[in-house]
This record gives sequence, structure tokens and C-alpha cells, in this order.
Amino acid sequence: MENVKMNRSPLLFIIALLAGLHLAAEPILWNPAAPQSIPEKFINVTPEGENAAIIEFRTGERPWPMVYFAPRKGESWDFSSFACLSFDIENLDAESSVSGDFGFGPGALLGVFVVPPGEKRTFTFALNHSGDPGFDPLFRAKGMPSGFPGGTNVDTRRIERFRIVCGFARYNRFRLSNLRVHGRYIPSPALRSRENFFPLFDKFGQNRHSDWPEKIRSAAELKPETPLPRLADWNRYGGWAKGPQLKATGFFRVEKYEGKWYFVDPEGRLFFSRGVNSVALSASWSLPKTTGKEALYFEKPAKTDAPIDFFRRNIEQKYGSVDAWKAAQPERLAGWGFNTLGNWSDPFLCRHGRMPYLIDIPLPASTRLPGTPSLWDVYNPEFTRRLEHYLVNTIGWTRDDPFCIGYFIGNEVKFGPEDEAARRIFAAPADRPAKQKLVQFLMEKFSSIDKLNRAWKSQYASWEELAASTRPPERKFAKKEFSIFSRKYIERFYQISRDIVRKCAPNHLYLGSRTPVADIYRAHVNEPHAAYADVVSVNNYALQLDNLKMRGIPDDKPLLISESSVGHESRGMFSSLSYPGLEPGAREDALNCLLKSAARHPQIVGIHHFQFADQPLIGRYDGENYGIGLVDVTDTPYREFVEANRKFSEQLYRFRHETQPITFRKGF
Repeated sequence: MENVKMNRSPLLFIIALLAGLHLAAEPILWNPAAPQSIPEKFINVTPEGENAAIIEFRTGERPWPMVYFAPRKGESWDFSSFACLSFDIENLDAESSVSGDFGFGPGALLGVFVVPPGEKRTFTFALNHSGDPGFDPLFRAKGMPSGFPGGTNVDTRRIERFRIVCGFARYNRFRLSNLRVHGRYIPSPALRSRENFFPLFDKFGQNRHSDWPEKIRSAAELKPETPLPRLADWNRYGGWAKGPQLKATGFFRVEKYEGKWYFVDPEGRLFFSRGVNSVALSASWSLPKTTGKEALYFEKPAKTDAPIDFFRRNIEQKYGSVDAWKAAQPERLAGWGFNTLGNWSDPFLCRHGRMPYLIDIPLPASTRLPGTPSLWDVYNPEFTRRLEHYLVNTIGWTRDDPFCIGYFIGNEVKFGPEDEAARRIFAAPADRPAKQKLVQFLMEKFSSIDKLNRAWKSQYASWEELAASTRPPERKFAKKEFSIFSRKYIERFYQISRDIVRKCAPNHLYLGSRTPVADIYRAHVNEPHAAYADVVSVNNYALQLDNLKMRGIPDDKPLLISESSVGHESRGMFSSLSYPGLEPGAREDALNCLLKSAARHPQIVGIHHFQFADQPLIGRYDGENYGIGLVDVTDTPYREFVEANRKFSEQLYRFRHETQPITFRKGF
């Protein structure tokens, strides 16, 4: 029953389960003659009766295929009386998993379904009702309690369509059926007045209006659990101790073995990286400020606008000190079936935890191009100097450490469409080296400003005037030149990154820049990434990876899934990533499906969970308040989830070694 405890609003599901006896499930009927497919040519929808259809995606590497369904009668559905929405998915493909996002359109995602080959699953999600209780909850986050405006909440009185997005389909074929709404929606008593709602937090940082079996009610309940033993067939690095013996070099490397890529650990054993991101105390800069939000808390902050770090306080009570917590984590993680400290983990743990780790080299802020959220001036000599200084001086202790797998340089650098980097560089001041390099490139290409003006339909009086301009020309006229220069810029970014690692830490791997999901389909980004990185890293939150193929990445290049997640909306959390729904065991089933798909993919050498702990209930600095942790705010593990991870890790190496990779379909 834990999976159906209060989630989006206080007492919602307890009430809904009781009230549902008096409100029968209502089928959601859609118009079988008018599904809208994007792209239309490559998605087939075959109706089966009034409430089912076979949906086939033959979309290859085309980005973000989706299909919309409209009501059978009238212009909209009214779901405002219902608490939940459910449907069945039957995977009609015997070889690969199927997954997709389900919601009512952009910004109105309910969750994600994932089904193993040839199987059938039921998915249930809480309807995220919007509303106005008549008072301000004092926070705005990615997920809001049901009954408040914002987040992913929608006006459920008028739902005009539902949408399925299979972002990485290539080929999927599944049956959608028995779509229905059920359970009576009764707004939470906590929303009836500000007097009931405030404070939201209890003294441990938990949702005061929610209840669950593991909820901490007194400091005496904050006790470290007994760690599980290490896996029997793992060596001290987490490599396959009972597997093949390869060449031992004393450091991590990559090698293709019997058709699949692996890391190889310092002892020469096959190593598949099962990592956890952000094994660290919550950083104060990411926590919500308290000024103007005091009513949310039982207590006042120690200093004006200072955040209250509940996680740190709970750890100090649970372990006696932060240092004691740090000392316990490597053994704890190993017992849960993890063998890697992922990105943003505590440097002290990386240095002293005796557990393999990957570490980030941040891009130097001093070389960020003005006006651009994620572009750095790679033509500025300071860019190279700063990166080298960080690797040699700040993390120089990693150079000869056998537990260091390698380095990321940058995180989710958003290069954008094929001409975007040059357009943003053009908008920089004339004294920036990148802008000067762009102008030099254009001078060499056109030889005179008159030739450029004719090609661009522009009216620059001189090269000096062009250099001084910060307004990019009309896109369609300059796209060719800007695309060429953007590619040169991206190649230089990756070449500098690779060369720095080779020069300053030659025994370790360059692991790329953690490609964001938006760039998975961008060959102009992925080709230079693959050309220079030892392993291409990508942050991918799909719940199955059977069909993963990044446009521009060779089929014979190792890939690391440097961020992934299977989320939840239990223990009072309001929002999640890659959320597989309320069905009992849904999170664990989805994790098992995800890990199997990663382990049988011949290019994938590891998959890392984001992140160690749930995000703050009311949102971190950017509003993210996702239920994605291995532990909650009190450091209490999600026991079923970590046990499911361990169970898979116990068979991980044999499963990967013995399982045949799926056959990617050709021609679409």
C-alpha cells in the first residue's frame, strides 16, 4: 500500500480509495478516426473497438514522435470529479521494451509507461487538478499539490486531448486499452484554509499533511540501518571477479569483449558502472530561501533568508556527525548494488571512499560568452588554462588514483541547432576571441564585405561594422556559414577537453560532456563528441534503452548513461521524473526493465541514478522538487527500490554476458 499513500495532495489517495467505491470507473472514449500523429507518415493507429488501439511507431531516429487523441463526442472530457486515470499497455514487440510519456500536452505530463518485451502492464496516475484554494502556498515548483495552480496541474474540467510521446522509439508497437478515470476526487482538508495548510514542513522537513509507514516522528527513530553485504562476485572495484580475466593496467579503460563494450577495472576485470549521482549533502545554494516563506516552517531560520538544511540536520542526528555519514556511504551503496560514485558526489568520498568514481571539471565562468546560458569562449586561451589549472591543482589527487575512472568536462552544454552556436557568438562583443574568430572565418570565406552583403542580403559598411554588430543576420541567409563555424566551434570544445585530459591525467578516461536529451538527435554535436571522447556520456531519462541510438554516434562507440532516474510520488512528494505510476511495485518493475535494457545494449558501459536523495519538497533553486532519491529527506532508504537494484546487480554481469543484444531494425 505504500505506493498509493498521499502524493500530490494531503490524504488524497486514502480518501480516493474509500470514495472510489461510490464512483464507478468511467471509460475514456476517443475519436478513432482523428488521431493526430507527428510525424504523420511514420505512426499508425489501428482502432480496436471503442476504447483500444494498436499504435505503431516506425519513426527511426526522427525526434520526439507523438500521437494525440481527441474526445469521441464533444470538444473535451470532464475529469474533475475523478482522482485517478488508468490504462493498460501490451507490448506487441517480442524483442525490445516499449516506453512513452502520457499526459494532456506540453507541461501536463502524468507519467511514463514502460513494458518489457511481450508483456502487459496496468498504469495508474493521480490526476493533477489545478485550482485556487484562495491563498498563496508561498512556493512555486515543478510540481504543485493538487488543487493549486502551477506545476503540471491542469484544469481537469476541460481536457481537450491526451498525448503519448515515444521519444526514443525507432520502432514500437503496442496496444493501448481500457483507458479510464476512477476514484472520487475530494480536495485535501489542508487546502481549505491557510490555517490548515501552514506549516507545510514538520521538524524533520517531511510533508506534515502526509503519512506513510516509514515516516520519522521522533529523533529516536533516526538510526543508521545495518548495511547489506557486498555482492559475492564483485571484486574491490565492483568488477566481475568471477568473470573473464583481461589485461590489467592498474587503471580503468574501455574494451569491447564478445560484442559488447565494457569498462575494464584496474585488475583487468569487466566492469559495468552502476553509479549514483550527488552522493553528498545538499548544497546550501540549491536549497529554497526562507524569506517570505516563514509560514511553511515550524521554526524561524537561524539567519535572515538562510535556507534550512533538513537533510544535514537529520544526518547529524542519525549518525552523530557528517563525517560519520560520509564514512558509511560506500559500504551502504555497495550493499544496495552500486559500484560507482557518480557526478557531483562529495570529493571527500571520492578521495577516501575506496569506491570507483567519475568527477566533473567545471567550465570556467570567466570565459562564458555574455548573454549565452551555456556557451564558453573556447578561443580564449584562458579557457584552456583554467581547465588545466583545475585538473592539476584542485583535483590533482585524482591523477594517479586507480579508483578514478575519468572526467566529464562540462554538463549538458546546450550547443543548440546546427547554426545556433555561431549565432550566439555573433551576438557577443567584438573584443571576444570567439567573435574575432568568427569574423576572420567570414572574411576568409567571402574576401570582401560586398560579397557577404550580397549573400546575406545585408548592408554592413565594413568588416569593422559587422564585428561591432551584436544582432545576428536573418537566419535563412547566414545559415550555411553559421552552421560550418558552429561545427568548428563544437569540435574545438571537444578537442581541447580531450587534450587536457591526455596532458594532465593520461591514465584516465575522457568521458565527454554529459549530452542533454535535446541533443540526442543532433549529429553536428554527437559526431565531434564521439570523435574525441573515450566514452560518450549522455543524460537520458527514458525508462528503456533498447532503442537508444544517438544520431551521429557510431554503432561501435561506448556510451555511458550519466544520468537516469525512476521516480516516485510517495512520502508526500509533489512531483517526479520518469514516474511509472501508483501501481504497487511500479517503481521497482520500471527499474528492472530499465536496467535490463541498459545491460543488453552493446554500447552502454554503465548507467547512473540521479540522484542519491529526494530534492527539496518545495523546490531547489530552479524549482525542481522531484521524488527521485534512494533516500528521503530523513536519509531513510526506499527499501523496496534499493533491494530491487541489488537483486538486479547480483545477476548483472552474467545477464550482460549471456544476453544477445537486440537487433536494430533497418530502413525506417
